Amino acid sequence: MAPIRLETGRYENIAVSDRICPICKLSVETEIHVLTQCPAYDTLRNELYNQAKDINEDFENFDDEQKFMFVVSNDKIAKLTAKTCYFILQISFEVY
Repeated sequence: MAPIRLETGRYENIAVSDRICPICKLSVETEIHVLTQCPAYDTLRNELYNQAKDINEDFENFDDEQKFMFVVSNDKIAKLTAKTCYFILQISFEVY
């Protein structure tokens, strides 16, 4: 389990709406938030998104959920997605 507030807040009996991202404090910290929205990970996300655009020219037109599903399910980008998630975890461990 990734230490995102959506999951960790469950064990603390925190309402879902109050499981706010501790880094940006903009919204509930979900997997989609981390991989598509949180400004703390923009640099990591840019490399991932650039490769995704090379694989699918319509990627930029996807909504956040579609982008998330693409990067976690496309075999051609799986290695970079895993690497991106690893580095995101390293940053998040510093916060928690």
